Amino acid sequence: MSRFWSVRFWSVLTVAAIFAVLAIRAQEKPPAQTPQKKPDNYAGTVVEFTLEKVVVAKTKETRTFRITPDTKIEGKLKAKVRVTVRYTTDDGGYTATRIIVRTTTPKTK
Repeated sequence: MSRFWSVRFWSVLTVAAIFAVLAIRAQEKPPAQTPQKKPDNYAGTVVEFTLEKVVVAKTKETRTFRITPDTKIEGKLKAKVRVTVRYTTDDGGYTATRIIVRTTTPKTK
């Protein structure tokens, strides 16, 4: 009979320990997830550009975008060309992730 009570005691103790661990985990807060920053687009004409930044103007608005080594530039970037800039916003301002130069096709006669 003592063996029966010993096995039962350890079984009850194991189950109680499992429930205690589950109760503690249930009280812990899940880690806060940072929201993903969705890239936005901005289209306009290049006013000026350097290796570190590009300034793009729309009709009444001008934005400056930071260029990083990760920025992908499609086409030849120069002043007075139309571009579409894909960018993310952070504490430092706007960071360009992709710049697409829009070329105009000449009209055929």
